[in-house]
Amino acid sequence: MLGTLLKKELAGLGNTLTTSGKNSGRNRSNSLRTKLLLGFVAVYMFGFMGFLFYSLADKFCEPFVMMGIEWAYFAIMGVLSLTFCIIGGAMTAYSTIYKAKDNEFLLSLPIRPSLILSTRVFICYALDFVINAIITVVAFVVYEMYFSLTVPMIIGGIIVLLVFPLFGLVLSLLLGWLIGIATSKVPEEKKSYVSLAFVLVFMVGYFILYSKMMDIMEIIVNSKDAVAGFLEKYVKPVFWMGNAATGDPVSILLLAVVSVAAFALVYMILSASFIKVITTTKGRKKIKYKEQQLKSTDVGGALLGREFLRFRRNTTIMVNFGFGLVMLVVMGIGLIAFSGKIGDMLSAFGVGQTDVWMLAGMGALLYVLSATPITAPSISLEASTLWLIRSLPISTWDILSSKLKEHLYLTIPATMIAMAGIIVATKPSVLSAVLGVLCIIVYNLFMATWGLRLGVTKPSFNWTNEAAVVKRSASVTISMLASMGIVMTLCVLYVAFGEKISTEIFIGGVTVILGAVSFMNYRWLRTKGVEIFENL
Repeated sequence: MLGTLLKKELAGLGNTLTTSGKNSGRNRSNSLRTKLLLGFVAVYMFGFMGFLFYSLADKFCEPFVMMGIEWAYFAIMGVLSLTFCIIGGAMTAYSTIYKAKDNEFLLSLPIRPSLILSTRVFICYALDFVINAIITVVAFVVYEMYFSLTVPMIIGGIIVLLVFPLFGLVLSLLLGWLIGIATSKVPEEKKSYVSLAFVLVFMVGYFILYSKMMDIMEIIVNSKDAVAGFLEKYVKPVFWMGNAATGDPVSILLLAVVSVAAFALVYMILSASFIKVITTTKGRKKIKYKEQQLKSTDVGGALLGREFLRFRRNTTIMVNFGFGLVMLVVMGIGLIAFSGKIGDMLSAFGVGQTDVWMLAGMGALLYVLSATPITAPSISLEASTLWLIRSLPISTWDILSSKLKEHLYLTIPATMIAMAGIIVATKPSVLSAVLGVLCIIVYNLFMATWGLRLGVTKPSFNWTNEAAVVKRSASVTISMLASMGIVMTLCVLYVAFGEKISTEIFIGGVTVILGAVSFMNYRWLRTKGVEIFENL
């Protein structure tokens, strides 16, 4: 039974990454192209992460090894592994274990809850294993570049590769469990806000850590003995991991035993409360009837309200896309608040506040906006309600247009706040500022139409976890990467040809091109998109 459940989880993940079961049989070539594209994306992401961790490992390796505390080098890389496992695994653990769509269905079958929990935990372990594997392999490769790996070190590295992810898994599961308990005790409409608050706390800590990364690296390199002593005294699991990577048999044994014991303990805690957490519906207030005038709206307003309601109450959507909107608002407010200091800093470098800096700020804005493709998963999220909405006397275009409006109503205000901050901080010319605002609005139109077009052509209805659709579906992945690729291409073009054309002409040209593409996407949605949606 455990094997069958694992196959179901992996099959569901594969279906989410491609297309719906209905379409995959008729569009095998399209599915193959999607798989090839996703394979390229995976290689790109692994390569990017590998390069990031390589640059860190290259800075730490030689100084620590030359002082004879090579274990501290591997331990520091272990701290990085734990950090990224927690950041990437906490919300994944919560959504995978407690928010799976088929939890109640599986509990109604003659299947032990522990088996259901085991399959969910395995998916979380797989994520932590991949993160740890990238960092561990990079650490050993860098060590081999400067020194030579021994047979005990290779054996210890294999043990670390398999066992150390359990520590990250333990922390991720505990945080996911706490989020699950917290959200089970609040009303349904407020769960997404609680989850978003948890993510904001994590990400604020991450950005603070990232902003201080260079200072932290210098402190680590200049205070090697103190860092090593701290890890040895207060962070025993990381200390054992570092020694295990050097081939120390005692540390290998301690790491393996403590990792398995800690995981077993946390698993017992989760298993004991699994059913209670996923079935608890506390925090609801009794609704008191109040006589008042009935408010009515047209079909378009009702459908738009339905989309907003899903956005507010869906934890996964709120966390992934709401966070991007919050970042844009914070970006704008922060730039306005510190505009004076930014101007002084630019003047100190002798560059001043020019249109070029406005373009740099717009690039950052567009990059964040590219990671907020609200329309991309909107069709796939209709999995259980598609038949219902299609049975109503509503035109197909009203359904699709409500998704476009939701995206625009959410992203345009946030991007305008961010753009206002950029304009105040960089003080561009009036014409550049007006064209910049227009360009941002048009890019919002492009993101909305492009994401919905992908959502219509690459729906995925065979999912058990909303996180799989919102985070890993083909429509979301392609939408994000294509949009980010466009932003990066524009940056390269401006660097290459910026001296030959004015900023106003460049922004105006980009606006016209994006507007034309958005118009073509819109026309496609009105014609071919409506036809495809009606046949889903």
